[in-house]
Amino acid sequence: MTHVLNSAAITPITGLPTMPTREESAAAAIRLGSPDAHVARVLEIAGARALALDTFLRLSRVEWSAEVATACIECADRPRLLLNPAFVEARCTTPERLATLLLHELAHVSMGHTRLFPRPTVSHNIACDAIINRELAGLAAECGLGVIALTALLVECYPADAAPWFLLRPPPGWPVAPQWDASIEAPASLRAIHRRLYDTALPEDRHGVQYGEIVAALQKSGVARSLPREGDVTDSEILARLLGGHGTTAQERAALTGGRDAVGADALGAALQRITGRVAGAGGDAAMMQLQRGVRHGALTHALEQLVRRCYVQQDDRVQCEAAELPGRGAFPDRDRRAPARTALAKAFGAPRPLLFDTVRVVQRRVPRGVTIYLDVSGSMSGVLPALHAALVPLRRVVRPRILLFSTLVVEAGGEDFDAGRLCTTGGTDITPVLEHLLQQPPRRNVANTNNSDTDAALVLTDGYFDHPPAAIRSALCTRGLRVHLGIVDNGPLHDTAPWVASATRLPTR
Repeated sequence: MTHVLNSAAITPITGLPTMPTREESAAAAIRLGSPDAHVARVLEIAGARALALDTFLRLSRVEWSAEVATACIECADRPRLLLNPAFVEARCTTPERLATLLLHELAHVSMGHTRLFPRPTVSHNIACDAIINRELAGLAAECGLGVIALTALLVECYPADAAPWFLLRPPPGWPVAPQWDASIEAPASLRAIHRRLYDTALPEDRHGVQYGEIVAALQKSGVARSLPREGDVTDSEILARLLGGHGTTAQERAALTGGRDAVGADALGAALQRITGRVAGAGGDAAMMQLQRGVRHGALTHALEQLVRRCYVQQDDRVQCEAAELPGRGAFPDRDRRAPARTALAKAFGAPRPLLFDTVRVVQRRVPRGVTIYLDVSGSMSGVLPALHAALVPLRRVVRPRILLFSTLVVEAGGEDFDAGRLCTTGGTDITPVLEHLLQQPPRRNVANTNNSDTDAALVLTDGYFDHPPAAIRSALCTRGLRVHLGIVDNGPLHDTAPWVASATRLPTR
């Protein structure tokens, strides 16, 4: 069921953040100058290194962007933090406020929300933000940071007396003397959730608040409902009022994929460690339990990696390595060609010397092995495709997968379309086009293999619900010596006794 927010149940608020215009963002970027120097202010906060923010800033690039509403982390080979300069200039006037924005977006990556909610509704976005903002307030207290200073951005952006916005901030006077009556006009179901989140007399109960409970409370209160009517507040108008990336713009939608969180969790492990796993959050109703499949992403990624190695790596293969230069951020300016100019400009304008400079480090990295993967995108796979998609992205660090999509046809998976989850399908399933396509490919040789033997093989990821191929196809496979390995999701048939199947492995997607 798709939920949108009912405008009749929402108090109109003029003080909430709205999407700056492109012109406002461009002008703000000129006034603010270098995003690196601006973001480096967060390291001045006592306790910033306890949150591993220095690690995050060393590993990621920081850029101004008018194509995001507030902030968004884009993860590819190297994480990229995109900040809207107009929003930063207007709202992030202290290092603590900017740290709140960074930590909020990091929390989305850490908690894997794009894997847990492959198609999030507005209600899901509000539920995630409500739990994240409460955890950041608790994290500030644990690390010795100023709670009032770190929650100031939330207090300014969200009113304490209007639904659903009061869920996204602490009550006035919190944590010493919370004024619970500030939200007296809000629905009782939402006030009960808010009390469980922020009442310090119940320090452990906030960890028991589920995403599904918040969504259910939004529905019960009349704030969320199943079908929109003309004149309602649209999804994008409400999402633009939330901190972080929520798919408001095309740039955000391209970045917010399950693969984004998978790569981010890998590349930013140290920076995410303090907030990873702090919140249970999932569950609460049938819809949430269905979306919770993404929680098993780690087990699925590991199983896929082992399956790829078994399919494509011979016992006598030797691992090939190559030297690779990885960009980063560091305190030493010797590798940054812009360092003299940046330092001179800072001195000329009386600004502090820049804290971070561009640098590179040389590492030995395995040479990725080219593999062919056929991904079933038929209708019966819709429930597990988000988890499979997220698990395939980290494998690019180990292999160079050529991913082909099949239903009743075989099509090449375009990079951008695949990353965005746009998968071409006819709805049905037929394994014959896959095997015909495989037979049409020229033989491949494994140059890393010491005996230079043929290594023709293909991995097919499917639920197994298809008919056996014709006898002529099976015979051609045997003649060519092609090996077909099946990765079976859910409880579909393994086909492990079929003579044309080299191996069949059941993958943990539930």
